[in-house]
Amino acid sequence: MMNQPKTIWIIDDTYEDLYIAEMILKKAIPECRIVAFQHPEIAYRQLCLYNTHGQPLPDIIILDLSMPVMSGFDFLESTSKLISNHPPVFILTSSADERDKQYAEKFEPVNDFFTKPLTRQMAEQIKNALHKVALFALIVLPTA
Repeated sequence: MMNQPKTIWIIDDTYEDLYIAEMILKKAIPECRIVAFQHPEIAYRQLCLYNTHGQPLPDIIILDLSMPVMSGFDFLESTSKLISNHPPVFILTSSADERDKQYAEKFEPVNDFFTKPLTRQMAEQIKNALHKVALFALIVLPTA
């Protein structure tokens, strides 16, 4: 069986923030496939579609909170209800509000809360989480 590259989705309405995060992640985790979404509602529909059709979900989602049409919290509330094996989520936001952090931590998929911009140290934490996801997948795969 061919090993699929790990996939990270970045969901952020600000092009510059998307670009910075994508460049840093590509340097820190070159073997990873990065998919960027500037519209969370499109990412939401894609995630639901993948889930419904049994397609591989992203291994990690990096999510902004403050976005028009669908906020990061709206995204989390909707996807957490629909997807039982929700990918780990890293919040990446310009908000330094402690209440946002506390509310985000109520969602099981949320692994960590970062303040923009994404740094190499944050990318390393995401890389470590990605390796844990891969290791867990190896442990739970049934043997033939």
